[in-house]
Amino acid sequence: MEPPERLSLTQGLLLALFAMLSLLMLCAALFAWRLRCEGFGCMGVGIVWMAWAVLAAVCLLLGLSLQSLLKARLATGAQRLLRLTLWAEGGLTLGLLIYWMLRGH
Repeated sequence: MEPPERLSLTQGLLLALFAMLSLLMLCAALFAWRLRCEGFGCMGVGIVWMAWAVLAAVCLLLGLSLQSLLKARLATGAQRLLRLTLWAEGGLTLGLLIYWMLRGH
């Protein structure tokens, strides 16, 4: 079996960006989860969650495109880590979406 090809600088930077963005999304979700409504209603909380949803969609699209583009070029461990990160982020997004819908917001 041939060893995987080396990644270009751009591909490596995009992979690092995806990993950092995924960690940022987890931290932002934990921060937003603890927000409470202000005196003028829940508009501030809604804006935070809307921004989180847009960034989560961008991050998921970046991860999915990286997985499809780099599947043959990544080592087995890196492929597994990328797939695990995608599943974790997708699960977090889906779980928060279900919670938000059941809560009636």
